[in-house]
Amino acid sequence: MSEAHKRKRVDNMNEVDHLLEHRFETLSLEEKLEVKRLGPHHPRDIGISQTAGKNIRAFNVEWFAKKKWLMASIQKKALFCFPCLLFGGSGGEVTWSRTGYKDLKHLSERITKHESSNSHLDNAMKLGLFGWVNVTVQIDSAYQRGIDEHNRQVEENRYVLGRIINCIKLCGKCETALRGHDESADSLNPGIFRCIFETVCEGDARLQRHYDAQPVFKGTSPYRTIRLHADETTDVSCKSQMVVVLRYLLP
Repeated sequence: MSEAHKRKRVDNMNEVDHLLEHRFETLSLEEKLEVKRLGPHHPRDIGISQTAGKNIRAFNVEWFAKKKWLMASIQKKALFCFPCLLFGGSGGEVTWSRTGYKDLKHLSERITKHESSNSHLDNAMKLGLFGWVNVTVQIDSAYQRGIDEHNRQVEENRYVLGRIINCIKLCGKCETALRGHDESADSLNPGIFRCIFETVCEGDARLQRHYDAQPVFKGTSPYRTIRLHADETTDVSCKSQMVVVLRYLLP
């Protein structure tokens, strides 16, 4: 395709006859933005006229300067509204978006009536906002990022809690006390639970990251929010039953 043909194809994208054949909603985003950039097509020699008795009324192209939304079809010899042609008219305003307006005698009053109609005002607003960053999409995107971050944090917390519980279960299985005599940072006897937990952290980057980042709930604090209760009983048949209750206490 030659450059001249490409240029002609782009230049006529905003013409009425082209937009009637290729509806705005069927165009690509790039094409829609180009139509908006070009604006309404204002042909200088459109030949719109109306005979009234011996008088002939001809359309004055100065209307294009007065009403920027006004445009004309060379083939139909009729006037159209640019925003309504793009986004569609409703009710009596369909004339300005589909068939075209030709009654020059009442042109002034019909123009005034049309540009104050709800349909025109709505379409003009749509055209003005088209191509702008969609605030709703931004809000939805930020909201979704918040949800994703929350879900990621929940999954991370569940993983860490699961590893801590495994350490507690190991201490219970071995019937060893979780607490040590001295759980300070430089203690030589911090307790079996803390030793197991810190050993597990050495081979688990996610758990180590939690251990290094959390100043309060590491799983080794003397003020644990996790409590493990076990109770055993033997029935008349000499069968032992043990109940284990794991409690997570909110501060």
